[in-house]
Amino acid sequence: MIDIIVIAHGNLAEEFLKSVEKTAGRQESLYALNMSPDDSLESLKKKIEIFLRDKNGEDGCLIFVDMIGGTPFNACGSFADVSGIEVIAGVNLPMLLSAVFHREKMNLCQLADKVCFDGKKTINTLKNLLKNK
Repeated sequence: MIDIIVIAHGNLAEEFLKSVEKTAGRQESLYALNMSPDDSLESLKKKIEIFLRDKNGEDGCLIFVDMIGGTPFNACGSFADVSGIEVIAGVNLPMLLSAVFHREKMNLCQLADKVCFDGKKTINTLKNLLKNK
């Protein structure tokens, strides 16, 4: 099974996981790594290294971060070329749900592509959605 890790500022990662499990039920190999205000880029990198060493599943690891250019994103930079790890920035709830529902049906690269596609297609304004009905 592909591991899924959410890394974000404050308690956002943990709250995303609570929302996923409220919708999809308890999930195996789904983890949150919160970034505290005291974390530096280097300390967060170290936390991620340790976490990956302990959790990295045999089918790979999909890491979600909250935004491009933020400390969680920058801390994952050293893992971007590591085989078996995909990093996706701009996490949202539909992306996480897509990941948990499809991770056993796809390989890591296919899953990363699907999750990005699904996340993008769920972003819209209410007016546009109502207008297109």
